[in-house]
Amino acid sequence: MSQDRILHIEKLRAISILLVLLYHLEIPGFKYGYLGVDLFFVISGYLMAMLYGEIRTWDEAKIFFRKRFARILPAYFTLIIVTIAVAILVLLPHEIELVMTHSLWSVLLLPNFGFWLDASYFEYLYFRPLLNLWSLGVELQFYLLFPLLLFVRRNTAHMFALIGIVSIVLYAITSLIDSNTAFFMLPGRLWEFFAGILAANLRINQVARQKFWGLLAITSLIAFLLALSFFEIDYLFFVSLLVVVLAAITINFGFSTGLESNLVSRSLVLIGQYSYSIYLVHFPVIVFANYLPFGGTILQANSLLKLSAILGLIAVLSYLLYNFVETRTRSKFNGVQLSIASACAVVLVVIMLNPAVSLGKRKFSIVELTIYNALEDRGSYQCEGVSILNAPGAESCRLDRLSSPLRNFMLIGDSHADAIKDALLEATERAGNSLIYYKEYRAISESFVGNEVLTEALDQQVDTIVIHQLGQADEGQAIENFTRLANEVAIQVVVISPVPSYGFSIPEKLFRDYTENGVLTLIGDFSTEHESRVAGLKSRLDIIQSNYDNFHWFDASDLLCDQNCYISNPDGGPLYYDSNHLTLTGAERLSAIFEEINELEN
Repeated sequence: MSQDRILHIEKLRAISILLVLLYHLEIPGFKYGYLGVDLFFVISGYLMAMLYGEIRTWDEAKIFFRKRFARILPAYFTLIIVTIAVAILVLLPHEIELVMTHSLWSVLLLPNFGFWLDASYFEYLYFRPLLNLWSLGVELQFYLLFPLLLFVRRNTAHMFALIGIVSIVLYAITSLIDSNTAFFMLPGRLWEFFAGILAANLRINQVARQKFWGLLAITSLIAFLLALSFFEIDYLFFVSLLVVVLAAITINFGFSTGLESNLVSRSLVLIGQYSYSIYLVHFPVIVFANYLPFGGTILQANSLLKLSAILGLIAVLSYLLYNFVETRTRSKFNGVQLSIASACAVVLVVIMLNPAVSLGKRKFSIVELTIYNALEDRGSYQCEGVSILNAPGAESCRLDRLSSPLRNFMLIGDSHADAIKDALLEATERAGNSLIYYKEYRAISESFVGNEVLTEALDQQVDTIVIHQLGQADEGQAIENFTRLANEVAIQVVVISPVPSYGFSIPEKLFRDYTENGVLTLIGDFSTEHESRVAGLKSRLDIIQSNYDNFHWFDASDLLCDQNCYISNPDGGPLYYDSNHLTLTGAERLSAIFEEINELEN
């Protein structure tokens, strides 16, 4: 490639990393800056086609793998090891464990799989300083396929085109039904690399007048992304499609930022050269700079001083990583050495998994460790780890293992139902009853009447449906409507009223109060404050109970509050793992209710 074209690609890399960086700093106007990663994928496809598009033999493929992995892995592994070291020094044990888990996925070159697997309703609780590595996982997996893709293109051009079409259709469909899969996994991203390969195949000789079209494309792309910040877009397929098309046009025609000696051009080229190191270090720096115990992954720079400090640290660490690791290792390793280094990284992380958590625990007292256990004091997520009734696509799963249950109960609601299901399961199994869990978080409300739930309950021969959810404005009327429908098909309805909720993370408050003052906080609110929030709902539940023989309700606050509502046990065990979801310890407080439910006459 010509020097002109190399500079042009470096500038595009700079624009891509700036978009991602400003997005992660939550700078206003860059809400969709993460689409800069899509630009990286197009650039990568283009560069692979331009630099290695003539791979024809296994020896040439081995040379390609060595060069690519020597370019990526040394700095990649360095970042992971440094992050682990910082995590052990700074984080809580459960956060260290999460970092170690994702470090293992990352050294296995599958970071995107790790983040895809733990994507859930509760991911806001997770501290994930290595989250940005997901895109490198996609890229590394593309490199592994690249020689094979070239073989397909040479021998069956139509098949190569079909792979690209399937990928783009797959991305469009999965964006609708499972956005996490579309986002994290290579099959739905492959078409973006193909766009870069196509740009390489259709490249046009660079002359000044043609660069106008490239400049127009990149200017339109930036303006488009900035304009998007004023809108809420749920389905991003068409946005990604336009971003990729504009990126391919930009690559094809090139663009100029004036004389290459001017400040803008020199700055963009410099940032482009450092873009890989910047991408590696920027996310952990931002996340660690915003770290709060139990706070999850916080991305922001809420003051000019903090923004300056974060940018300064990113600049210093990027400089060190680029000059002392990235540039010094690009041509130093052969294939055998890279394989040995990769195996050593895997072994190191595996060996350190438990010791890292143990080292983290030594920093804390027994009470502090009891508090930190809040995030571990939870059951499985939804139907995770249990067999699904009927078929993989069934609406419910059976939680118990009884061979001949006396009765069948079904639990439905939002994430609060998920929080109590394990404690309710213990009570139903002791009584010889079965517990079936409705898989989706579906709170009974004006927008969800519950006909689907009743259909599933009838299919599974359920005689009692238990509802537990966070209180909503229209919940009382919706529950009455649901009870009426259930009465028509001879199904009992039981409601457990909402638990107290708070405007702060309870584990974080307990931990902060104890570490700062040596005081264990037991009380969250006066019971009158909680009662004022749910008084309307409770009055409506009383009316429903008087009007329908198939309806019963139980007051959760009776067991979580007296004159005060409690947030922890005297030993420091939190009753909640965030601001409003019960831990297993907290759910056990409701055991008396669960026992009564099992004693209700059918």
